[in-house]
Amino acid sequence: MDTSTDKRRRIVFKSDLEREWGIRANACSLWRWERDGKFPRSFQFGNRKAWFADVIDAHVNSLGSGGDAAHTVGDERATGEAA
Repeated sequence: MDTSTDKRRRIVFKSDLEREWGIRANACSLWRWERDGKFPRSFQFGNRKAWFADVIDAHVNSLGSGGDAAHTVGDERATGEAA
């Protein structure tokens, strides 16, 4: 199969966020970040919350090199301030 024309996108779940991007957050924080526009919107994949890997990659890259993604996405605990 020719992968250069393959249009399939990789689906990732909450457990992949920490393993692949270092994003450590509970479900409530993820929901709040999504609501506030600080994290890409998820979608339902069966009974699980999911994202497309390329969307997460783009989001993390847009944060720049400011350190760990978990501390730049909008984690109130990282800054000590509530959103």
